[in-house]
Amino acid sequence: MRTRAVPLLILCAACGDNTSVTTPSPDLRTAVIPDLSIPIDLVTPPDFTLPPDLYMAVCNDGVMNGSETDVDCGGTCSPCKDHQHCMVAGDCTSGVCTAQICQIPACGDGVLNGGESDVDCGGSATGCARCANGKMCTSGGDCQSLACSANQCVASSCTDTIKNGDETDVDCGGSCAKCNPGQTCKVANDCASGVCTGGKCVAAACTDGVRNGSETDVDCGGSCAAKCTFGKSCAIGGDCVFGVCTNKLCAAATCVDSVKNGTETDVDCGGNLCMGCATGKTCNAGADCLSLSCKSNQCQAATCSDGIKNGTETAIDCGGGGACSACANGLACKIGSDCISLVCTSGVCQAPTCSDQTLNGNETDVDCGGSCSGCAVGKKCKMPSDCLSMICGSGGTCASSPTGCAGAGDPLWTSVLAYIPCTSTIADASGKSAIVTYRNPTISASPSGAPGGASCSLGEAGSTGTANGFQVTMPSALGSGDYTVEFTIYQTAWNDPTDQQSEVLITSTTYPPGAGTFPTFFSHASTNHMQFIPGSGGQSVTDSGSALNTWESYAASRVSGTVYLFRNGTLISTASDSSNYGDKTFFVSHQMNGSYNAVMGSMGQIRVTAAGRYTGNYTMCSGSFATSN
Repeated sequence: MRTRAVPLLILCAACGDNTSVTTPSPDLRTAVIPDLSIPIDLVTPPDFTLPPDLYMAVCNDGVMNGSETDVDCGGTCSPCKDHQHCMVAGDCTSGVCTAQICQIPACGDGVLNGGESDVDCGGSATGCARCANGKMCTSGGDCQSLACSANQCVASSCTDTIKNGDETDVDCGGSCAKCNPGQTCKVANDCASGVCTGGKCVAAACTDGVRNGSETDVDCGGSCAAKCTFGKSCAIGGDCVFGVCTNKLCAAATCVDSVKNGTETDVDCGGNLCMGCATGKTCNAGADCLSLSCKSNQCQAATCSDGIKNGTETAIDCGGGGACSACANGLACKIGSDCISLVCTSGVCQAPTCSDQTLNGNETDVDCGGSCSGCAVGKKCKMPSDCLSMICGSGGTCASSPTGCAGAGDPLWTSVLAYIPCTSTIADASGKSAIVTYRNPTISASPSGAPGGASCSLGEAGSTGTANGFQVTMPSALGSGDYTVEFTIYQTAWNDPTDQQSEVLITSTTYPPGAGTFPTFFSHASTNHMQFIPGSGGQSVTDSGSALNTWESYAASRVSGTVYLFRNGTLISTASDSSNYGDKTFFVSHQMNGSYNAVMGSMGQIRVTAAGRYTGNYTMCSGSFATSN
């Protein structure tokens, strides 16, 4: 078989058939040109059908082929016109392809197209809005500010030689400088003259109803022929009808004309029209003088003893805040300082009260102290009775009850005679008192909740008549001065099974406790509650609110002959206490004349202070007491 090369032709599908074969043209940018030397069998008729990749597409062949989205446009060809087909925005001259159709440029399509100077703005023929500051522009007309600089819209200013912003004329009016006569205006404030007529600023005139030009007041004074009347502004006397300008105001023709005339008794003063004359001026009567005092036809200076209400006085010879004394109750006043009581109501000095919100009378602070009720913490005081807390501290200030908690310090630490924390050992943390234990009191974390986390475990030592406890010997007795005795306790029974009571704190030398010389606490089977005796032979106080199987804090604090009894920081009773406590030694859960009457339970935080700490409710320490000031 022989073969020969055949040139590239568009051939019919079969010999003898005149029907042309239509085959899509390949994309010339991606088509691969094959070897055109086709072997031909001269005996067997050849098949001249060409593969599609032999047809080459171009962007001007009048056919939609290759990557074109419409005839000869889109894809890798030039963008298509409006309304032609597209696949992506880049296929369209407008840059907008919606539903595969190129759209007409619009001012809201989010694309810079048409004649816009920036996206959807600018362009004189686009009909789009002017561009904001910072957008691209080709002229001022593209910008909202009408100002285009370096192809960018810039903010309007009062020096850009363009009428823009709120200006009424070029660089004037609105928020810019005032406009000159002849320039455009909207309101009078746009004009230097203050006059806007017919939309134009006009020159100042003496009949325009505005103070302008050289006028000193509206249409008078200055270069105007009209002179200003009484009370109007002026610069010199020549501006005024009466020729007198005082303090830049035109004055009346009488009492300010520097002439003694009319009924005046001296130049521009006295008489029945002018004000009173100053000290030393001529007068006929007291009414001619500012001081209301006229002697030998001469005005006298006001004094606090001339028998006349004058000067700054609010009543005759008193008040006014000057050299005169304050006024008595019932006299006229203007303010509180005009009165001895410092209270002025409805123009009359009032008697001091304990509710007038003023420090007066014998009060030590506003409405408290003296004959009024006691003052709160921080208020001024002179003596303990001036304070609710009954503590008048250093600097004459009412002080709070000094609880003296750990971490905060104890201002009464130097007055502490004994402090047994019961947290690690049974010892005096103040170092002033001696401790002697009996039987076997121990430190225990049970029951839980004790201040400091532990307590002195007491009770009987395994059999009746064998109390666990200890003795405390202080460096000195409490005597007749102020004191505070306090402790915490957890009782499981009101009495020692051996006897009818449990001794909590008791005197060392006498029994029963009512005859002792130390503030005594004990509980008794007859009451089933905690009891307190505030002195030798004193009346017992029973705390009906005391309870078993819970931690309770007690404090007895004597201040100025009155003892205040507290449970858990709350005042539960008061009693008179003038006892002279002579014992230095007291017992805890023990009695000197027998080893019984044990506290059935635990105690902690035992503190004795030679000073009164509390007279009102107080906040207890959440932990241990302080061991320093």
